Amino acid sequence: MNPPPTRPGAAGHRLMPVVAIDVDGVLNPDHPATARQLGYQPHEYDGPDPAGQPMSGTVWLHPDHGTWLRELAQRADLLWCTSWRPIAATWIAPRLGLPNDLPWVDLGQGGGIRFGRQLKLPPLYRAVGTRPVAVLDDEFGGRDPDEAAARTANGHQTLLVPVNGGTGLQRQHVDLVHRWLDCLVEQASPLPQRPAKGGSDRRRRRRSSAFDDADDRQAVKVLLTASVIRFSENLGCYRANATRVSSDPPP
Repeated sequence: MNPPPTRPGAAGHRLMPVVAIDVDGVLNPDHPATARQLGYQPHEYDGPDPAGQPMSGTVWLHPDHGTWLRELAQRADLLWCTSWRPIAATWIAPRLGLPNDLPWVDLGQGGGIRFGRQLKLPPLYRAVGTRPVAVLDDEFGGRDPDEAAARTANGHQTLLVPVNGGTGLQRQHVDLVHRWLDCLVEQASPLPQRPAKGGSDRRRRRRSSAFDDADDRQAVKVLLTASVIRFSENLGCYRANATRVSSDPPP
């Protein structure tokens, strides 16, 4: 694997964040009938698998996904984290209008859940090092949220975004990553200090403003510390869930 380049992040963040992308269940849904209804288009693959053995089949891809991922690429480095390995870069990416030289993670023993852990995550974490990373995948184990929260607590911001494998990547998943990226910028940029002013009314206003600033910092801290955040469209908010990973689509 060519590791994602280490470069300065936007708006003062120390390192550019990484968005790790799975293919099957995220860009290529598991249910063809549902995929067709949602506007995915069939593409026929006939070539070698990552081990060099013959492989053929239909891959369902959605044209909107390329647009959404290019949006994220303006703010983060995209990284393939999939059993497709280099084929994701050379075959999947061009069909979505993405560069064919995006880096990919060597997954070693492959993916899947074992002992409550997604096997893709350790090699991914080694590849990105201390850089912030958001992971778009349709499978996470029961222990993964706690380990992601521990990474975040140690200063390695980590966001797990569970995607329903039947419907694939949806706009709300991408919006959630954008909000996480916004919070990284807010965390890196100190809030402006208000000049001190005299008078009791002004002191009261200054005290109220200080509380507002503290609330803002706490909101950012909560969002960044959560290992998994589920978007609730009806409530218009983000809910932290550090104990359970759901692959159900947001309500």
